[in-house]
Amino acid sequence: MKTVTLWRRLNVAFWLLVVLLLASVGLALWVSGARSEADRRSEQLAAARATITYKVVFISDTVRGLLLAPQDTVEKRHKREAENDLAAQLNFIRSEFAGHLALLRAVSNLSDFTSHTLADFHRLVLETAENDPAGAIALYNRDYPAIRDERGKLFKELAMEIQHVQDQESAASRTLGWAGLAPLVIILLAIPIVGRVHSHTVTRPLNRLVAALERMRQGDFTERLEVRRRDEFGLLSEGLNRLADNLSELVGQVQRSGNQVSGTATEIAAAAREQQGTSREIATTTAEIGTTSRRISATSQELVRTMNEVSQVAGQTADLAGSGHSAITRMEATMLQIMEASGSITAKLAVLSEKTANINSVVTTITKVADQTNLLSLNAAIEAEKAGQYGLGFAVVATEIRRLADQTAVATYDIEKMVKEMQSAVTAGVMSTDKFSEEARRGIEEIRRVGTHLAQIIHQVQTLTPRFQAANEGMHAQAAGAQQISDTLTQLTEAAQQTAESLRQSNLAIEQLNGAARSLQASVARFKLSS
Repeated sequence: MKTVTLWRRLNVAFWLLVVLLLASVGLALWVSGARSEADRRSEQLAAARATITYKVVFISDTVRGLLLAPQDTVEKRHKREAENDLAAQLNFIRSEFAGHLALLRAVSNLSDFTSHTLADFHRLVLETAENDPAGAIALYNRDYPAIRDERGKLFKELAMEIQHVQDQESAASRTLGWAGLAPLVIILLAIPIVGRVHSHTVTRPLNRLVAALERMRQGDFTERLEVRRRDEFGLLSEGLNRLADNLSELVGQVQRSGNQVSGTATEIAAAAREQQGTSREIATTTAEIGTTSRRISATSQELVRTMNEVSQVAGQTADLAGSGHSAITRMEATMLQIMEASGSITAKLAVLSEKTANINSVVTTITKVADQTNLLSLNAAIEAEKAGQYGLGFAVVATEIRRLADQTAVATYDIEKMVKEMQSAVTAGVMSTDKFSEEARRGIEEIRRVGTHLAQIIHQVQTLTPRFQAANEGMHAQAAGAQQISDTLTQLTEAAQQTAESLRQSNLAIEQLNGAARSLQASVARFKLSS
């Protein structure tokens, strides 16, 4: 609950009441439907009881009519229809009220009575009526009272069970009616409970916030609110804690600043007293500075002569560096020519490698021809052998051809070997040339870097000459500045007197600053800060 926002809790409470209301409406509708269903079943049961009673009595009436007119087909049809309706009503009760065992027993007893006892009696009477109508009437009058009494007992039993079932349905309907009031009671109980819960969730954290604000108003910043919620009050508590931290830090800084101001004022007062002593020493120091300025003038003349000599050396160095740069430029051009020549050699070696590859393919073709020739000579020798003495000359020719083919194979092998060695040599030459080209390229890059560095050196040396001239001019200006220093010393004496007056005024300001610092410390002393 502490991680749920207040707005979300209000929404949950609202929708909870809505759900309870909808549930009560749904339950009320269901109860109404169930009560209607119970009333309908009770009415169906009462109608089935009346129909069963009527049909049994109607069957007995049709039997009495058939006693008077045994061949009356209309009465027979009415009797069959009544029997079918009676069976349908009994089956209806069995299917619709299968859970009521006592009712099913009563229905079963009545069904057995109508299908056996009553049906057998009616069949016996009607069969007798076809041959002896008077005897059938006498038989009917004799046995019917006992059957009627048994039928009445069964009707009474069925009526009692039906009434019992109707009473149960009515009781269930009344129970459902009371159950329909339960959601309303739950809603009436839930409303004050939900209101009470939400009241506590709002008032408790609000009271803690008010108490914390009251402590802060009195200057107590030592306590903080415990933030264990993630709702709006949790955000307010975090904000109030941050406010207390910031105010505590601010008050602490003010206290420390007051102490620092007080200490600084004391230090400034001591410094002012030291400056008063220093101002008295300035006059003595000015005399020493005058002597030093004359020495500086003499030293400046010597530096002027030295700078002239350095300028001459710098010019000679620039000339030598320019000659070195020209030599490096020529060396770079030579290396470029060497690199181009190595590239040409590489291209020619590549062409040579391609040609040797073509030679290798030709050698391969010759080898294949030699193999075919050797095979042809073998076939010719076989044919000569088959021809006997007539093929001796042809056998000699075949032998020579085979020998020639063998020599050709050996020669092609040697050629192939030499071609491969040549290819290896060409490949090695290409690799060596590539390596040489790479080394030449690196050499050119090194030469270029050296040339760049040398050019920078030349530029720096060339820029030194005007700097030396500027330094020489500065030396002359320094000599003139020595006289200005002497004049400045006089002004410095006057400034020392003004400084003494300013220091006296500073002491007065320091006293006022100390008073303000004491007032500030007294103002912030009432605040309580956490350690």
